[in-house]
Amino acid sequence: MDAGNRIQFTPLNGAHSETPLSYLLEIDDFKILLDCGWNDKLDLADIQPIVDRVPEIDAVLLSHSDTTHLGALPYLVGKKGLKAPVYATLPVHKMGQMYMYDHYLSRQAGEDQTAFDLDDVDAAFALITPLKYSQHVHLTASHGRSTSAAVTVTPYNAGHLLGGTLWKISKETEDVVYAVDFNHKKERHLNGTVLESFNRPSLLITDAFNAANRPPARAARDKELTDTVAKVLRGGGSVLIPIDTAGRVLELVLHLEQYWTVAKLASYKLVLLTNVAYNTMEFAKSHIEWMNDAISTTFDQTRTNAFKTRHLHLCHSVEELAGLGPGPKLVMASMQSLEVGPARELFVTWATNPRNLLLFPDMGQPNTLAREVMRCTAAAPQAPDAQRLHRQAHQAAPHAAPTLAVAMRQRVALVGEELARHNEVQAAEAAEAAAVRLA
Repeated sequence: MDAGNRIQFTPLNGAHSETPLSYLLEIDDFKILLDCGWNDKLDLADIQPIVDRVPEIDAVLLSHSDTTHLGALPYLVGKKGLKAPVYATLPVHKMGQMYMYDHYLSRQAGEDQTAFDLDDVDAAFALITPLKYSQHVHLTASHGRSTSAAVTVTPYNAGHLLGGTLWKISKETEDVVYAVDFNHKKERHLNGTVLESFNRPSLLITDAFNAANRPPARAARDKELTDTVAKVLRGGGSVLIPIDTAGRVLELVLHLEQYWTVAKLASYKLVLLTNVAYNTMEFAKSHIEWMNDAISTTFDQTRTNAFKTRHLHLCHSVEELAGLGPGPKLVMASMQSLEVGPARELFVTWATNPRNLLLFPDMGQPNTLAREVMRCTAAAPQAPDAQRLHRQAHQAAPHAAPTLAVAMRQRVALVGEELARHNEVQAAEAAEAAAVRLA
């Protein structure tokens, strides 16, 4: 780099593997944390490299709203004392917060969630300064350090997810571009990235995980999806699509909502099942300006909101889903990893019916139940991303169908002696805490 500026880039996670993304960028004595991802297992060992650098961090830049990019933020703020300012676009801020609410509530439904709580989520997202695309922000170093000139950060459209961001980080004549998980192509609800408009930055930080993949044309992919869904539903089965609250769910909603009308599938329920389903759709309806040109232009000219759905049912629990009645249905449920949430519960319940189908929107996180399901069914001749919930063990075959052992956790009310012992422990802990305060 230029003799006047020292630029150092340190991968904390997300290099040479599928680990969540987190990198430390140092420009002279200014230290920026680029994303702070985690995975749905919430293994503390995975983010220890970030924890070790918390005291040094001057600012945090978030690129996308899922756990892979911001999942560790509530833990770092609530449990490790991160106080640096955080910057993100408005959709990443709001959708990310809803995602972490959903994650906490999903895990808390089956076990004590100790990594972070809802107060930690609120405290973490209160640190975020929401930005618009192309809005410049001048940063100054903290921790008693000073820089010879301010560092300027600017978010630009990355595509891929709503509010997804490329970050341009500038100091004097040096430009650093942080561009991960972007999409060049215009999508059903998003414009493509503007990465190609950047002119030879001093440093480009990017990923190439999917560089060798050649995805099918969108028309062919969409037709395969809808044909498969219609066949399963009309055959008496149900379809489960595990989704992330802040992931590809909005694109799926638009596509399936349209298909439900065209294919006249109103007799089958189309459902979004997350703890924050209502909030997710309300946010999408009220932030059309962040969508692609076609959606925003249509709204401006006709006041037609693409996310004002006719067929979609919003449910916030498996009990609400049961209230829709029996019969085949398509359910988009969190979490995509199948580690926690209603998707895991439905997977276990529906797996006994060979008519049902499980569809994964993408490969998802490594070392999760979702990946294990994909591994077990990879040898079966079937359409890409279509994984049968139930392998027909009675079908003539030289080997038995693969099986999975899935542990289910559920909170059960204490009664009798267990309740009495619990109350005694709680009273003793309260008395001990009161004695400490008096001392």
